[in-house]
Amino acid sequence: ADIKPDNILIKRTEAGFYTGKIIDFDSGFFEDSIPEEIQGDQIYLAPEVRLHMMEEEAKITTKIDIFALGILFHQYWSGRLPTILSDYDYVFESVLDDSPVFLDDSIPKLMRKLIGKMLNKNPELRPSAAQILKVLDTLLTSTAEPIFEPGFNTRPSSFASNRSS
Repeated sequence: ADIKPDNILIKRTEAGFYTGKIIDFDSGFFEDSIPEEIQGDQIYLAPEVRLHMMEEEAKITTKIDIFALGILFHQYWSGRLPTILSDYDYVFESVLDDSPVFLDDSIPKLMRKLIGKMLNKNPELRPSAAQILKVLDTLLTSTAEPIFEPGFNTRPSSFASNRSS
């Protein structure tokens, strides 16, 4: 429930690949024991968490982390948060009001599409972690659009073996 850059350690492996490790689970919980007060950074807050905080009907699932990861992916790919209208301070506010969230054009099209799905207002329509990995595999094996700087090692077999690291 607290996915954000400060809680992910990124390390380059000896083989030249990058791996991420989630740290700081003090705000974590299981779906079957949702706390009354959910902790987390508002920048990465999912719409349903905000509804829960306002004591409105909201189903809290692991999809709150998918939403946060969508914002984080946008940051990793573009260096900035998704753009929202000036009426809003946070992505979740824009999403709750059905206002547009603009994704940076510098992000490869397939990745933008994935991030857009990750930021869906309806958590049930957000992709699963397995679906996200499948898209990432496709990005790594596609030659249609360069997605990494020259010299960045993107062999898919090594990527797949690093997933569980």
